Amino acid sequence: FETLIKNTAVDLSHGIADSGHHYAMSSSASLVSNNSQLKEKLSGLDYVARMKKISQLQDLTPILEKIRAIRDQVISKDNLRSAINFSDDAEDFDVVQELKYKFYDLLGTGNNIIKNENKNNDENEKIDGIHHIMPYSTNYTAKSVLTVPYAHEDYPKLRILGKLLSSVYLLPEVREKGGAYGAGAALSPNGVFTFYSYRDPNSIKTFEIFDKTCDFLRNFEFKDNYLNEAKLGVFQQIDAPIAPGNRTILRFTDGITDDDIQRQRIALKAVTKDDVIGVAEKYLGDDKRNFVGRAIIGGENKELSEKMGGRWRIVDQEV
Repeated sequence: FETLIKNTAVDLSHGIADSGHHYAMSSSASLVSNNSQLKEKLSGLDYVARMKKISQLQDLTPILEKIRAIRDQVISKDNLRSAINFSDDAEDFDVVQELKYKFYDLLGTGNNIIKNENKNNDENEKIDGIHHIMPYSTNYTAKSVLTVPYAHEDYPKLRILGKLLSSVYLLPEVREKGGAYGAGAALSPNGVFTFYSYRDPNSIKTFEIFDKTCDFLRNFEFKDNYLNEAKLGVFQQIDAPIAPGNRTILRFTDGITDDDIQRQRIALKAVTKDDVIGVAEKYLGDDKRNFVGRAIIGGENKELSEKMGGRWRIVDQEV
């Protein structure tokens, strides 16, 4: 068990550099969404730091006892949901039935799981940004804004906006002019719109570029091919090949049905230039600055809070 804990902590720490922008996006999103805050605790830099601390404990017995308690809560008939994909073949049905008898019927019943409402604590309510200090010569930056969920009429417009900004604004400004390895914008299923940059030597300048998005769109000369290319990029994501084992997984995890996806396709086709500018002004405008979360992973930067303003939490990941 001790070897497993130490190896996991080492693998997580070594993987930050390759996935730094994902960690930065998770960190910034945690400041604007309760759902994202929970994800940060379970798989973000909060989790990495916690695993590092656990790996340094001399006695892991209390941790093992907690894991056993979690097992008793989660792996029980009362609290377990499952999804099984199989064909109409009678032989496959027999395999599923055998699995049911050998696994599910042997599970015990446990106490009801204590639900964690995951309310933002006072510390996070006062934080505008998080700076994770790590020994990197370049940075990973992210800015997140909470918008609308999947079923909202503005969601497809925001998806197109993210693709459009990535290609016509962020890549030219942040990558080509600013020297970053990459940059873009993305919308999560729970409605967090996030800008990001990858291996970025000019993080403060990049944040300023993120903030000037609406100014750019007001003066941008739209061409039909820009909007069409953005739509094509989104459709490529929606219609990407799905492995047989992952079919209907969105319905199981997020409640999104094939009909919901089809309605999303129709709405995406109908998005116009005015729609894109409209949602940018509505959700990313200057009056929404109080609803923004920022994160940066990289070396120490004493000018960050002074130039960006707001309240920043400094987390030394090297400790």
